[in-house]
Amino acid sequence: RDLTVDFSAQGLFSVATAAFDLVGRAFVQDLGALEIQAGASLTRFEDGGVLIFGGMTSSGTVTSALMTLEAQFPFQVEHVSATGQIPSARFHHAALVVTLSSESMIVLGGEGGNGMMHNDLYALNINSRVWTYFSSVTF
Repeated sequence: RDLTVDFSAQGLFSVATAAFDLVGRAFVQDLGALEIQAGASLTRFEDGGVLIFGGMTSSGTVTSALMTLEAQFPFQVEHVSATGQIPSARFHHAALVVTLSSESMIVLGGEGGNGMMHNDLYALNINSRVWTYFSSVTF
């Protein structure tokens, strides 16, 4: 099925997401304004879903929230509970998904709510939802 996903900005922080079916020429789903906006990371994992981590809300609060956006209709954004050494709240960080013995999302650096720049590295095991902190990051 051919479709497009449109990410359209509304103001500085609020982003609305919509999907449009190109074949049926019909609006499919409106996710409304996502809670977490500026500086959040979006990474795709194996099943086609997207992990959304961190960012700054429209009220200026920096967060360490973790959410998923499933790659199926209807689109759903769900908050994900995780355990372990959870990263502090941040935005403008780097994130990627790697698969070694299991699929993991790696989060590096970013900026905290107090303007402090982070130089740290965390890995989230996507299957177990457990965060691990790596104390030494050398470039």
